Amino acid sequence: MTHPPSPHAIANQPRFDPNDDAPCFEAWILRAHHPHEPRSVWIRYAVHAPGVFDERIGELRAVVFDGTTGLHRAVRSEVPLARVALGASGLHVTIGEASLEDGRAHGHTHHGPSSIRWHLTWDGGHAPLSLLSPRLEHAPVPRMKAVSARPLVTFRGTLELDGHALHVDGWQGSQAHRWGHRHADAHAWGEVAGFDDAPDVFLEAASAQLAFGPTHTPALSVLVLREGERETLLHGVATALRSRARFAPFSWELVCRGRDVRVTARLEAPRERFVALREPEPEADREVKIALLSQLATCTLEIERRGEPTRTYETRNRAALELLGASDGGLPVLG
Repeated sequence: MTHPPSPHAIANQPRFDPNDDAPCFEAWILRAHHPHEPRSVWIRYAVHAPGVFDERIGELRAVVFDGTTGLHRAVRSEVPLARVALGASGLHVTIGEASLEDGRAHGHTHHGPSSIRWHLTWDGGHAPLSLLSPRLEHAPVPRMKAVSARPLVTFRGTLELDGHALHVDGWQGSQAHRWGHRHADAHAWGEVAGFDDAPDVFLEAASAQLAFGPTHTPALSVLVLREGERETLLHGVATALRSRARFAPFSWELVCRGRDVRVTARLEAPRERFVALREPEPEADREVKIALLSQLATCTLEIERRGEPTRTYETRNRAALELLGASDGGLPVLG
């Protein structure tokens, strides 16, 4: 008897078709945060497929953030597309010698003398949470889609930084999936997988400016929030048009409104808690953008609901913040 695929398998379903010549980017991302210390790891398994077939590659990228020393490691490596294997369904990704399955990942990325190796497992987690409404997920715009396939998972295992082991035990985070044909011209994205005093609260949000010829839209924002069993989904077209946001290197503030709710989020971190990464466009003729990435950001979240007291959640080190655009923020650009 054939069982239907699980919601997590559907959320991780590969979209890349190696027989299609359309530009495509697809990535599966792990994010894990130390429960008490300002330490975090970000790992990405990705396929970069511009329209030129012989430029298609598989990519491994890993960043280990250490707020106790201020030293962050960012390492990237790539393999030809022939060494990439994607399962027909669910989460089965192989890039070179690295593999990723639901609940387990191991791999190694290196560049010159720097290397990061990981052996990680995870369990728990909630149902998938899509950053876009079904209408937007299937619409031509935005061209980059995102879903948190497993929010609020607990990681265990080891990281090796240039041969030195770092034990991972009880780190909380998520496993996410992104895919599309083109990044926004500028965007801010953030996630908190457990606030300091509310470990069961999960937030994901994004603001983006889109280009239509020579003009750009204002920053349009979407936001999803899960407080235990309660969900707030401000991720539709009307919400995006009513939202307000402003972002610049190292900070972001947005306000999303629903019929009976208003959510304000503020995320920021000092420059020294970021790394700058090259982010090539899937379309071969477009310039490379710069992603400013931190996994040690602060976040203050305020939720105002009609007839209820205002709720506030905060985290000092556990917010992920990504700011994509042309600015490198004065940081050396890696990868």
